[in-house]
Amino acid sequence: EGDYEPWMPEHDQVYAYIRHLDGTQLLVLNNFSNQSAKISIPECFVTGEVLNSNYDDVTVSGVQELEPYQTIAIISRKF
Repeated sequence: EGDYEPWMPEHDQVYAYIRHLDGTQLLVLNNFSNQSAKISIPECFVTGEVLNSNYDDVTVSGVQELEPYQTIAIISRKF
């Protein structure tokens, strides 16, 4: 449910999108590459909560580095 917004669709390695619903946002980052990738993320997600990742010990930053084949879902209730 909610609105779908592609995030940085021009990125070569990362498929990313934001979902919006009732004052909550979810950012999903998917690195479909066998190499690490960096992607800028909106500021509201830097302080968000990591809901899911296929790697342990994820630290969120303004420029997120994703490991090969890493997926992260970050929720933000501030927007």
